Amino acid sequence: MVTVAGADPTAGAGIGQDLKVFHTLGVWGAMVVAAITVQDGRGVARWQAVEAPLVEEQLRAALASTGARVVKTGMLGDAPVVEAVARVVEESGVLCVCDPVVRSGSGAPLISQEGVEVLRKRLLPLAAIITPNIPEARLLSGVEVEGPEGVEEAARRLSRKAGCGVLVTGGHGAGEEVEELLIIPDEGEWRFHHRRLANRTGIHGTGCALSAAVAGFLARGLALRRAVEEAVGFMERALASPLELTSGLEAVDTITPGSIHGERYRVLASLEEAWERLSALPNGGDLIPEIQSNLAYCLPGASSPEEVAAFPGRIVRMGKGVARLGCPRFGASSHVARIVVTAHAHDPSIRAAMALRYRPRFIQRAQSMGWQVGSFSRAEEPREVKEREGSTLVWGVEAAIAGLGLVPRLIYDLGEVGKEPVIRLLGRDPVEVVELAALLLRG
Repeated sequence: MVTVAGADPTAGAGIGQDLKVFHTLGVWGAMVVAAITVQDGRGVARWQAVEAPLVEEQLRAALASTGARVVKTGMLGDAPVVEAVARVVEESGVLCVCDPVVRSGSGAPLISQEGVEVLRKRLLPLAAIITPNIPEARLLSGVEVEGPEGVEEAARRLSRKAGCGVLVTGGHGAGEEVEELLIIPDEGEWRFHHRRLANRTGIHGTGCALSAAVAGFLARGLALRRAVEEAVGFMERALASPLELTSGLEAVDTITPGSIHGERYRVLASLEEAWERLSALPNGGDLIPEIQSNLAYCLPGASSPEEVAAFPGRIVRMGKGVARLGCPRFGASSHVARIVVTAHAHDPSIRAAMALRYRPRFIQRAQSMGWQVGSFSRAEEPREVKEREGSTLVWGVEAAIAGLGLVPRLIYDLGEVGKEPVIRLLGRDPVEVVELAALLLRG
């Protein structure tokens, strides 16, 4: 993986940011300095392009020594540099992700007018995908972008002319929601939506980080559409808590999302440990309801079942013990995952849950130990909730939490016709949940 871009002294954008992203994604990053800038994140004071022959020699050396199959370009500065990069990309046949940097976030021009023309005619047609923001899409396409329709027209024109994928980023748009538009020739169009960060404008390095993430996921072997989807998700996590470099200056944090990959491993490892304890419980099968069970554990900040790991095919009763049908994985649960996500939204310390057989003695035991116990009645469930697939447990957990004013340790319902009574046990992690279930079982 090679980045060809400008050097930013703050490392919040350009080559410095690109290399952080590559490292976070587990990709070795090589670098080619195409321009040197003097900037402090608020603005670019001056810059100078590196001589084109030197840029070309750097790029050839990086490709030869690393065997990289993906090149990501950012700020290139002037026409000779763009031409040199295009020549090497064309000869080597590498995948190219082109972030067509024209201006800095503060509005300073970062490429000559001649460079824009060479970029449009030579480099864009060689790219697998280009990632312009709205002003760049306007300049490169010649379309006066006004609203979503203008963005679509600009993206389609760029894709037709260059014959490549186009991802128009939405940070420069208006409204509470940000929309990214992806077009891949002969495949289709997709839109990605997320809420615009409140009271945050001009976060340094977002465009560089997104294009670097697309390149990084391509280098890991993902298909183009999937690489973009993963990159957009990566940026949502990265932008959740921007880094404050100095007072009032924020840069996108592309290091913290890397901990998510480690956290995914820890989640799965914790579920395996919890399983060992659960399977060793004498009469552990008494915990399992007729509809079977599951044990789920979510990532910090999880908001969907895809961010929750559980056991595929559920946990089943086998004689006096328990059995599982497979190893834990993310997205394996629907019902228990929704319980976890709902409870976690109210209390971030709660990240795990397990469904248990309803036994009055379990409730009595929990109350005798001073646990907070909540419940809900399916008879009170609104019709529109009952008719919407997968909504009952979310509604029930919300109702139990509202009734107590906090997230309880245990939530149960007495069922209804065709619905078995069930207990949901909540905890900080799956090992704790199993230990709590063991206490109920011994009572």
